[in-house]
Amino acid sequence: MKFYLIHPKNETSSIFADVNYKSFRLRLTTGIIIAPAAWNAEKQKVSSRDLAYVQINNQLANIRAQVDKYISEIKINRIAVDDETFTKNIQFRVNPNAFSSVEVCLDPADQPDLLAEYQKFIDLRRASGNYKDKTIGNYQHSLKILRLYQEYSGVELGFGSMNKAFFESFITYLRQERQMVNNTIGTIVRTLKTFLNYAVDTKLTDNHEFQKRGSFKAFNESVEVIALSKDDVQKIKEANLSPRMMIVRDLFLFQIETMLRVSDLFALKPINIDTANRELRIWQEKTRKNVRIPLSNATMEILGKYNFKLPVVDKRLYNIRLKELGQLSRIAEQTEVVKFIGNKRIVSVVPKYQLISSHTARRTGITLLLLAGIQPEIISKISGHSDIRTLMKYIKIDQEHAIETVRSVWERE
Repeated sequence: MKFYLIHPKNETSSIFADVNYKSFRLRLTTGIIIAPAAWNAEKQKVSSRDLAYVQINNQLANIRAQVDKYISEIKINRIAVDDETFTKNIQFRVNPNAFSSVEVCLDPADQPDLLAEYQKFIDLRRASGNYKDKTIGNYQHSLKILRLYQEYSGVELGFGSMNKAFFESFITYLRQERQMVNNTIGTIVRTLKTFLNYAVDTKLTDNHEFQKRGSFKAFNESVEVIALSKDDVQKIKEANLSPRMMIVRDLFLFQIETMLRVSDLFALKPINIDTANRELRIWQEKTRKNVRIPLSNATMEILGKYNFKLPVVDKRLYNIRLKELGQLSRIAEQTEVVKFIGNKRIVSVVPKYQLISSHTARRTGITLLLLAGIQPEIISKISGHSDIRTLMKYIKIDQEHAIETVRSVWERE
């Protein structure tokens, strides 16, 4: 067998093992990660006196000894092994942490197929009609990533292998091989845990390892969602646009003034519009509560333009068009975006219009009302927030306004 680094030019890399015996050719991860600079490819070990690296060399030597012993046993005893048996035995010796005691001891044929059951779980939720397309999409993406990880690691995933060792290896794969930011990883972990809880509840497994504190920890970071300034909104109003983009502008401006979520915007029907009292009366999809929203002259004008039935646009296409709207409106201020891959902080600078989405409208509406002096308690009644603390997370006040506000207080003293 031979050890080698899968990504020798990266900052860190997993150590893989090639095992060849007769017609068998296996390429497996050991689950060990090192800095490539410390690796001696010729000697197939780490060249360092650091205690941690000495332990890694001992671990590699033990893997080699275990694999050699197994192959010698089947040679001497002339044991006939099929692909599955050979692969599982070698996998267990190369990376034992990827297996739980349950999965090693029980016949795999008696165990439910984790990936197949995950797909059944997704199909059931899709068929129920109680889950949003985005939620189903998150489940499907999580399953896809698990399949890719299984192919990458060479370890067949089962319910028994859902333990801390798997989780740590999986997270390393998502960060190093897939270069995923923490929020994306968090979504994958949360959807996987939802499925595993379902598996426990439906008796597909009695493995509760993933439920232990700290075992499967989701990653959460605040996502930078911009709010447009009053000047930005004015630029949008004054932009010279094509008829198609005028529709996008009308929808976006209507969203800003009403603070509607995009799901509620496109669910709006004439019955929701009380023209006599100039207000919307809607049932919010997310909060499952009734709200009343006053309509301004501008929003009444937009509604009248479409005979009180707003156009419906595909949500994904709408977000693409909003960025185009921002670009045409010359909202091009350079804006810093910060993301994290593990603890690594990645900063990029992009034109502001690239960050505009349907959620920008709601955040902009809330922020502009706050800057106009409207109390958060009043805004929450219109926006549908039941908790003021949740509302305050939406508020985006630019640095310049904050500085001017503080100065104005000083000047009054």
